[in-house]
Amino acid sequence: MYISHFEVSNYKSYRRPAALDLLPGFNVITGQNNAGKTSLLEALSLTFSGLAHRSLQTVPVPGVLPANASAASITLVVMRQELMNLLRSAGGTYYIARPVNSFRFPNGNLFDGTNDSLNQFAEWFLSNQKFALKVRRTILENRVDDDWVSEDSGFGLYAAVPEHQQGTRQFIAFSLSQNGEVVQHGNRNGASSTDLALWLVKMVRPRIYRFFAERFNVGHSATGTSTVLASNAQNLPEVLNILQHNIQRFLHLNQLLHQILPQVQQISVHPIGPSQLEITAWAHDPASQREDLAFPLHQCGSGIGQVAAILYVVLTAVHPQVIIIDEPQSLLHPGAVRKLIEVLKQFPQHQYILSTHSPSVITAANPATVTLAKLTNGETGFQEINTAQAQDVQLYLAEVGARLSDVFGADNVLWVEGQTEELAFPKILSAIRGRSLMGTAIVGIRQTGDLEGRDAKRVFELYRRLSNAASLLPPALGYVLDPECRPAAALDDLKRESHNKAQFLPRRMFENYLLNSGAVASIANGIEGFRTPAISPAEVAERIERKKDDLHYYCAGSRAIPANPNTHVDGARILKEIFSELSENRVTYDKVRHSVALTNWLIENQPNELDEVADFLISVLDS
Repeated sequence: MYISHFEVSNYKSYRRPAALDLLPGFNVITGQNNAGKTSLLEALSLTFSGLAHRSLQTVPVPGVLPANASAASITLVVMRQELMNLLRSAGGTYYIARPVNSFRFPNGNLFDGTNDSLNQFAEWFLSNQKFALKVRRTILENRVDDDWVSEDSGFGLYAAVPEHQQGTRQFIAFSLSQNGEVVQHGNRNGASSTDLALWLVKMVRPRIYRFFAERFNVGHSATGTSTVLASNAQNLPEVLNILQHNIQRFLHLNQLLHQILPQVQQISVHPIGPSQLEITAWAHDPASQREDLAFPLHQCGSGIGQVAAILYVVLTAVHPQVIIIDEPQSLLHPGAVRKLIEVLKQFPQHQYILSTHSPSVITAANPATVTLAKLTNGETGFQEINTAQAQDVQLYLAEVGARLSDVFGADNVLWVEGQTEELAFPKILSAIRGRSLMGTAIVGIRQTGDLEGRDAKRVFELYRRLSNAASLLPPALGYVLDPECRPAAALDDLKRESHNKAQFLPRRMFENYLLNSGAVASIANGIEGFRTPAISPAEVAERIERKKDDLHYYCAGSRAIPANPNTHVDGARILKEIFSELSENRVTYDKVRHSVALTNWLIENQPNELDEVADFLISVLDS
């Protein structure tokens, strides 16, 4: 299950319907403080109470009362297996809205209302792979209720017979036998509230968890037998106490908790009275068996309870959940936030919605959607950010007053040749080798020319001082540089000046891995106005090979074409010339944008072309 669309209106800072589109995976809501991010998450949890929008538009003069009904419309997408599990576990008879008489089955047969047609419809309906539950809730101020109305009784699959004015609807009733077969019970007239869509919304609502941006007072709770974490996590000791009986799963939770918060070796739960439980955190080696040295959770850092609660949900959920986390960086160190997100990526069946004003959170999440919440004249509106376009990236970063190059809080930094490598290397590690960075930031050196000659020692000393200056920057894990045409002695000098942290790509430069005719042709043909007719891979291959056979594309002084030209040729120059020549000088090769695009194409189509650089990067990280 995941939320695909949401609208809220007349609620706090939201006056007019503000529409939000979401996708499976990570979704980020960003914006300045008090822009409406938290209010949005409150509404997304579907448990909010009415609180009308107040501004000069709704209260033009003192004493005027604004409309007191808040409203929210949500589309929840439920997959077939989830639906079948819900229906079979709950039992009973269900009601799906009858389709209009013009409805045709995929085989072309017309729905005619006969018993055979009813059977066919019920079976067809349950054969679909996903179902969109589009419902609306209107709630008066300071009230909490469950009055939901279906906005699409056809689940996004078919046109249903309209609802009657009296609030009744024509349904097709069905149930499932013990072996899962559809049993159709004919036409029924009933109240619209019996709609299957509304029943499903009530069933899946508990699968939406919202974690607040505030300290959890969850160190103590009453004993009990519940395995369901309360929405405010107040029964965290209770559910963890039950989880302790599943030794391996509880061990897994502690392993992940320690990964995220290395200062916490483990947590445990024990009784402190006849009906009370307490969570304790161990900062020392559990092998010591010194439980007397463990601290009660309420005496520890504020983020431990938050992380433990989030991990409990993702580890124990039988069904996909929607996990909403408000400002994760507010209670966690930046490095811990990055690690939390990396851990959550190990559970892709869940949908994650994060609100944040931290660029490091956005970078770590690599979100499917980024939405900017902006408050203008007391009213919040949304702007969808296209993170693939530099202009949009600058827009939302400027809005929050931060820079993407921020690496504060990372465990360490791997400095690389430039922005191209900064963007491409994490993709290669993740896609080619499935390697998670887990707290390591990869950052481009902007002025690599400073590493030449006598300046190298000064530059490396500068990076070392930055790393040690009140933890402004994390320590340097290493420097990945292009060997270019430096002689062996110069490479040795750089290694020495960097205290053996400088490593050199196996090839002359990163662009040497991108000299792939299929990739170049595909990216060039995707550039508007590059050339007509389209470029063929064979045409690109011919030009690449011709240049490889020309000594001008090798280091000065080369007297023969090397046996392995892909290693020694000037790859950047070849790509630049090919783009100019084939586009008749209409397009200039953009080192960052086009190199990253070529990398993405190779990852998707010929990942083996990047094996060498992937293995090299892993060796650097592991060293």
